[in-house]
Amino acid sequence: MPIKSMIRLFWIGNALLALLLISALFLIFSNAEIPPLPPLDITQKGQPQQDTKRTLEYYSDIWDINVNIKQPPTVAAPQIPSDWHKQLIAKNVKIEQIISNGFALVTISSQSRLLEALSDTNKEDRSKPWEITVSGHKVIVQEIVLGKGIKFKFEQAKKEVWLEDKETKSSDGKSSAQSKMVGPNQWSITREEGTELLKNSDKYIEEMAPVVEYDSNRNPIGIKIRRMQPGYKAYSLGLRENDVINNINGSPLTSLNPDSVKQLIEKHRKDNGIVVNILRNNQKVTLSFDIRR
Repeated sequence: MPIKSMIRLFWIGNALLALLLISALFLIFSNAEIPPLPPLDITQKGQPQQDTKRTLEYYSDIWDINVNIKQPPTVAAPQIPSDWHKQLIAKNVKIEQIISNGFALVTISSQSRLLEALSDTNKEDRSKPWEITVSGHKVIVQEIVLGKGIKFKFEQAKKEVWLEDKETKSSDGKSSAQSKMVGPNQWSITREEGTELLKNSDKYIEEMAPVVEYDSNRNPIGIKIRRMQPGYKAYSLGLRENDVINNINGSPLTSLNPDSVKQLIEKHRKDNGIVVNILRNNQKVTLSFDIRR
């Protein structure tokens, strides 16, 4: 027999033997019964096993607890007093001098201001001498009454306030006798000095060499000062060369007629002050003079 045939028969025999062994082992283990393992006991020795299930009653103490949550404190809205507008005026506005009906010198939040009551003649004035601002509120000056006070009106709130005039005097009860400048274009002069100015008005008018000033249509608009020097009394009171005086205490000044000038002086002789409106370099300038008693 050839060697190759013998080797082939050897391998075939080994394969059949291995198959028979595997079949025998499968039959043996398929019929054998494997006993089940006993359950593990994980409880501690000496303690009975307890049921771990929880009933709803077990948790009843949780939802029976009263939870006390502090509420934030209630902050009450600030109460606005009904007379808040009166308090604002009294706190921020001080009457220094009511010069005449319609004109007054006041201090607003430490700033000096010349006020003019609202009227048909000045309501179009761009400088608005009849309007002030107090703590952000727009206030209109409706009336200025000599010896009484000033009537204000809050434009937005439609509230009216009357501020009484309380004359300011020195500590000895008498007015100071010294003339002084109290603010831009504002002077305080004594009654005696005012009387002296009126008495010698002809002299001072002659010094200034005034002439009537006309507009382009030849309408008189005021009295022009052609001459002014530092030594003149009028210079120390704020007047300058080429100033055009067109109004004194609300009365227009458009004539140098002696009778007209005399009537103007007599009309305002008893006023507590003088307000002079002038044109200077085409700009409106107001000079105010508080005449103290």
